[in-house]
Amino acid sequence: MPGLLDAEALVPMRRPVPGADPFGLADGWGLGLSRYRAGDGSWRAGHDGTSDGTSCHLRVDPATGTAAALTTNANTGMALWEELTAELAADGLDLAGYSYSGAGRERGEVPAPPECEGTYENGDTTYTIDLAADGEARLKVGGEPFARLTFHDDLSFTMRELAANRLAYLGRFLRAPETGRLEQIQVTGRRAQRV
Repeated sequence: MPGLLDAEALVPMRRPVPGADPFGLADGWGLGLSRYRAGDGSWRAGHDGTSDGTSCHLRVDPATGTAAALTTNANTGMALWEELTAELAADGLDLAGYSYSGAGRERGEVPAPPECEGTYENGDTTYTIDLAADGEARLKVGGEPFARLTFHDDLSFTMRELAANRLAYLGRFLRAPETGRLEQIQVTGRRAQRV
């Protein structure tokens, strides 16, 4: 809608915010919008979100005004978006797809660090990491088994859903700067504090 928002007001929403760590959901953050790098190095603005089995995605190319959006009511929405953006890029429309599962990123695999075991909370969402005697790590969400974790040498992990046995998302553990202790878990964009 013309006149709704001055074009100059949109610039800081797309400009990268120094110090904002874009892990798991985007290639950068502006003030209110995510930043995604296209194959040619140009940038797209947008926002992705998931909640309780829904998934929504938005991309805008500020240079051309091209926009695309997808909203799903299934837990496969993120995978569908990845497939859609890959197909459109192959046809010449690069929406700057982002791999939430870390596909195409080389990472060393390491055993699960014992210190990651525990419970982490964000509001009413509870994540529990259990380590089996054989070293396999499992993630429970709300007390329900959800995924097997494969750890990487940078404290990140990939999750393979137990129900569908498919790669789901990236995650990572974060250390407290003052103590070096693992204090938080981040599953895509959501962080949770150790309790």
